[in-house]
Amino acid sequence: MKQHSDPYQWFFPIGIFFGIIGTGLWIAFHFHFIHFYPGLIHTELMTTGFVMTVALGFLMTAIPRFTGTHSATFLEKSILLFLVLTIFLSAFLTQRTLFHLTSVLEIFFIIYFMGTRLLECKFYPPPSFVLIAFGFIGSLLAHVCLLMGTHLALARLFLNYGLVSCLVLGVGTQLIPALLGLKKTGLSNIQEGQKNKFDGKKITTFIVLGFLLLFSFLIEAKGFFQAGRFLRAFLILVIVINQWRIHHIPKTAGIFSWCLWISAWMFVIGLWPGVFWPYYAIHGAHILFIGSVSLMIFTVATRVTLSHGGYDLSLEVRSRGLLFLIIFFILALVSRLAAPLVKSYFPHLAGASTLWIVGVIIWSVHFLKKVFYRNKPSEDNC
Repeated sequence: MKQHSDPYQWFFPIGIFFGIIGTGLWIAFHFHFIHFYPGLIHTELMTTGFVMTVALGFLMTAIPRFTGTHSATFLEKSILLFLVLTIFLSAFLTQRTLFHLTSVLEIFFIIYFMGTRLLECKFYPPPSFVLIAFGFIGSLLAHVCLLMGTHLALARLFLNYGLVSCLVLGVGTQLIPALLGLKKTGLSNIQEGQKNKFDGKKITTFIVLGFLLLFSFLIEAKGFFQAGRFLRAFLILVIVINQWRIHHIPKTAGIFSWCLWISAWMFVIGLWPGVFWPYYAIHGAHILFIGSVSLMIFTVATRVTLSHGGYDLSLEVRSRGLLFLIIFFILALVSRLAAPLVKSYFPHLAGASTLWIVGVIIWSVHFLKKVFYRNKPSEDNC
């Protein structure tokens, strides 16, 4: 990697690799290439690996631009690279100490990175980024609990659902309505970031919402499953409808906008199966993970890649890569949701994994080269 490369150029491809390995475990299990049940490793590779690594690549690229501070240094990117690779290798160890310890160090590192930029900031990041802090601090405490062998149910719940929810809400509240043309300001206006003022009222609102989200996991971990899930689903419904404005049709044209809009709705819908059908919760949650988070990650990664790489944004409007991505993700979601309803459970998991991976490969064929190689100096349109 060249020293002037952006963090997303390092960590988007690694995060995608995490995702392919994490989903591919079900294919390997079905064909008896592995002889252990991959449920835990699959979850950890997809959350701490895939989602977290892509998110860190995005945040380490975006935070300096939001705050008007210097970009990530080669040393900072190298430190995170070492931690990410250690997490990947340790994910396959029977002893989980190294995995959780490295995850703790990774979170400490990103808190340090964000903190140093905030101390030097020329203007303030969006108030919704408070929820990102909740996600990182909650994950930090969860990994510590798992290291100490205490509050295991709460720790697992937050790592599986809390981190994803906080990251999506924290970034999405600023990003999604802007990219859908439903809000005048957003990530596309980074160069106008100095106009952002400290908004204590909005920050306080997001702090309260953050604590309520944490409380929803606490009461669920205490055995009040439906109450916790209902509180979380209701809070997120209110935030998304009020802030993301997805009850309106996108004003921006093209497959990119529809992918983002559909993924936003899936984020809301995916939380409710666990409320109404408790025994179907883990299966219904894949509406969230496949239909929302996965689709949203690759859709946003498309804009980041084109924008920061200096490519024509019209490439995303009629992108065949995005079109086939959403088709294969929908097929993967259908296969995963059907799995517990038929006798061929594990073949359906393997089928869903295969469809997910095919969609990712098609996206990669269209965009991965653009991640590595810029067309011209970036214009920061995302």
